Amino acid sequence: DRSKKVTLMEDGVLFAPAAYSAPAAYYFPMMTRIVGVEVFKGPAAIQYGPNTIGGALNLQTRPTPQGSAFMVDIAGGMDTYAKLHTYGGVGNKIGGVLAEAVFLSSDGFKELDGGGDTGFYKLEGMVKGMLQSDPLGDIYHRGELKLGYSRELSNETYLGLTDADFQANPNRRYAASALDKMENQRVQIEGRYSVAIGESFDIQLTAYHHIFWRSWDKLNRFRGGPALYDMLASPDSGQNAVYAAILRGEEDSFSDAQTLLIGDNNRLFASRGGHLQGRTRFETGPVEHDIKVGVRLHHDRIRRRHTEDAYRMEGGSLTTTNEETALNTH
Repeated sequence: DRSKKVTLMEDGVLFAPAAYSAPAAYYFPMMTRIVGVEVFKGPAAIQYGPNTIGGALNLQTRPTPQGSAFMVDIAGGMDTYAKLHTYGGVGNKIGGVLAEAVFLSSDGFKELDGGGDTGFYKLEGMVKGMLQSDPLGDIYHRGELKLGYSRELSNETYLGLTDADFQANPNRRYAASALDKMENQRVQIEGRYSVAIGESFDIQLTAYHHIFWRSWDKLNRFRGGPALYDMLASPDSGQNAVYAAILRGEEDSFSDAQTLLIGDNNRLFASRGGHLQGRTRFETGPVEHDIKVGVRLHHDRIRRRHTEDAYRMEGGSLTTTNEETALNTH
């Protein structure tokens, strides 16, 4: 269930698409732009919530610089792999700004029957700004704003192979999976205000709003044939041999039962809220005290719209039947 029992944060803010109502994360920040990772286990994780059975992770992004900073990282490799990572920023004792972007892409290493792209591309960008008062003053104020955007398209599939086909070529993909792909986008807005009075008291207010959309196109089933799992597990028995040949693109779909249904699991997640945290430190005789108190107000939701479209296998390629899109879940 992915991250269902782990609280995931970026710079102390929950980043799962719907951390309370649908905590299995379909989004994870690109580690290329992460500069540190905090891991909390056991009682140390409780304060972060909501799901800490497996602990809590806090990913730290690059801070605004002191002075100026600039970097470009370009790389290439097999399967048309390409990477571009760049950031730049300026800052001084009263404020700063930073912009960072990462782009990764590849044509993929899977071999699709009939040819086609089995690769992906991912893009993430972040802009953050900071303003602060004199850090040496009696009262210290600091304000931060972070904006983020990410986009991904992965030509990937859940459809597997028969044992014999896997033994012959584990990188093969059947023609019936040609339209399978994951596409998603995410928008991130976060603001933080901190104030510290001396060295004994500080308070921090954080507000956030995230929107995440994903569309997962994948082969669901034959309209009237055997279940895909059963057919792949026993591809040579009875009618399974015919349906396996259709998956490979070796035979055409001749009957309504042999129509392939490709579903789009379209989901929209929204997550917003804020948390307030105060901390005080003092001594009573030989005993030192460090007390931290916080509260979070949070709202998240998920909207599902799952549909199916009908296709025939013709000449080794998927061809639409031009039927009306069927709505399965709304």
